[in-house]
Amino acid sequence: MRYEVVLFKTDEGYAITCPALPGCWSQGTTRDDALINIVDAITLYLECTLEQANERRDSLVREATEEGLQVELCKISISQPAIA
Repeated sequence: MRYEVVLFKTDEGYAITCPALPGCWSQGTTRDDALINIVDAITLYLECTLEQANERRDSLVREATEEGLQVELCKISISQPAIA
């Protein structure tokens, strides 16, 4: 997946953010450093989000099973963003 980032020139170097991922920021002394660092920040952001989603999924399945509901886990693929 591709992400658009916004790069800001600052007195200390560069700040960079990924608007699609709220709170995902990084920085670097050079433009290239900032671009490399935002890749790491995006990767960590997505890993944490996935971990939280898995915990929520497990909690929902557990609660539904305890209530006697039949639960089915399905996987879907989305090839294009919902909003362009």
